[in-house]
This record gives sequence, C-alpha cells and structure tokens, in this order.
Amino acid sequence: MTTTRTPSFLTPSPALAGLIFFVLTGLLAGCSDDETQSSDTEDAVDAGVDDIQPIETDDSAEADTSEPEDVEEPTEVEESDTTTVAELDFYLLTGAGSVGAASETITVETTDESQAYLDSEGFQVDVGVTSQGIENGKVVYLSVNDEAVGVSGILAQDTPTGSASFQEVTLALGENVLRVYVDGIASAEKIVQVNLGACDVTLEQVIEGCITTDADDTVDGIQVA
Repeated sequence: MTTTRTPSFLTPSPALAGLIFFVLTGLLAGCSDDETQSSDTEDAVDAGVDDIQPIETDDSAEADTSEPEDVEEPTEVEESDTTTVAELDFYLLTGAGSVGAASETITVETTDESQAYLDSEGFQVDVGVTSQGIENGKVVYLSVNDEAVGVSGILAQDTPTGSASFQEVTLALGENVLRVYVDGIASAEKIVQVNLGACDVTLEQVIEGCITTDADDTVDGIQVA
C-alpha cells in the first residue's frame, strides 16, 4: 500500500487559517454594508421624490396688459425776478387838486389855476413826479414842448419809490407836450390840453337907446365897436 503525503508547505497552520477566515469574514461584511447603504440611499431618494408636491398656480391671475397711467411731469418753478424796473410818472397839481397820474393825456382849464399863481401872467401849475427803481439823488429833467424848463432831484430814501417836483410851470392855451426824464434810465411823456375856462361877463349900458348898427356883419349876431 502506497501512502501519499501532502507537502507541509501546502497545509496552513492553525494561526494562518484563522487569519484568512478573519479577512474573508470582514470582506463579506463590508459588501453587505455597502449594499445596505446603497439600498437605504435609493429608498431615501425615492421617498424625497414622492414628498415633492407640485406648485399650484392661480389660473385666475391674468397678466396686467393695461397701459400705465400718464405720469404728470414735474412743473418747473420759474425763478422770480426781484429786479425793480426803473419807471417814471408825473401829474399836475392845480387849484382843483392833482390830476393826470397814470394817464397819457391830461385836460385842465384856466380856471383850475392855483390861487397862488392867479396874479402871474399865463397859466401855471406844479408838476409832481413819482419814480420806481431810481436811486436817491438822481437828476430828473422837465421839458415843455421840447423846451427845458426845470431840473430837480429824485428823493428816494430806503425805498424803491421816489418823488420829485417842479413849481410854477407855465403852460400855453391848447396842447402842450410835457416830458420828464432821467438820462439813460427812464422817461415819461404826456399831452396836456389847457382849455379856456368859463368867465363871467357883465354888460353895462353906456349909452341910451338901442344898438341897431352891426359893427361886423360878416359874423353871426350883432357886434359893437
């Protein structure tokens, strides 16, 4: 009988056999854990997908296609001009009071002459001047029918409004052109009409009898010499 002997290097020792068993057990356990974790992950993903709810939309909400309302543009605020424009005006001072302020024409009668000038030859009045925006002390001139008749000065203290005056200005019967001016600054011109006022006429009989002879028969009525 022939006996076959296994070489000793092919037979593992008890210690080596235990080590191999331990390694194989660990590998098998690792594969099982990986499969379990993979299965758990897939289940969790599937569960998450199932939990997602679709977003509901309100079909009743329609897009606003209306045109925007007109928006008013802001109104520009104009800056106020505080500059005072230089101006002149004048009026007449007569026995009946002051006349002609802010007027282009003035009409007076010889009976309007001031009491102070009744003894003077001709018709005299005083001329009052008002000014705006002209410095105090500026020289103002007066002319009548293009003839210089007086010089005065603007009186304006702490105010844009000033004044000046001319006394005993002689005016002719009929139309007169009066002009007041401050050289290079302002002027004012007006027409002054001087009419002959009514006067009292007394007739006294100096001869007896009736007047029958017309001294000038070319004129209506009876004229006496």
